[in-house]
Amino acid sequence: MPTSASCRRAEASPFPPRHHQGRIPGARVRGFTLLELTVVLALVSLLAAIVGPRLWGWVESARYRADIDRVGSALRAVPSATFFSGKSREIVRAADLGLALPEGWYLETSGPLRYAANGMSSGGVVSLKTGDRVIAQWRVEAVSGEPIPLEDTP
Repeated sequence: MPTSASCRRAEASPFPPRHHQGRIPGARVRGFTLLELTVVLALVSLLAAIVGPRLWGWVESARYRADIDRVGSALRAVPSATFFSGKSREIVRAADLGLALPEGWYLETSGPLRYAANGMSSGGVVSLKTGDRVIAQWRVEAVSGEPIPLEDTP
């Protein structure tokens, strides 16, 4: 138990308590220092510099893959579309599929890819290229018109 010698008694001051900028006396001041904010901003900037390019590369890769899948889907749709239209069709370039390819890409066939009015195909190879580089290739089955990716073919 404290004694009177160890406890200070609050003595009345002749001066009124000072209030600094609207603060309540005895209240803790909360907030961040400029140094703390600077360190956090530096860390966030560093993480953004590391993660940003990788994230952008992932987005570009996904867009690239989506464009390739779009061509494959258009090739898969041709036999049934030809059958339902009742008109024969010939595929030589991307415009014949109704596709707009990214700039610099083009479609190349081993020969004119012909579809009869009943949906049957002459068969052949369709290549998606940019410059001299082959991006993707499909072997279009004769008769069924089923495009099979050459990378998945045994």
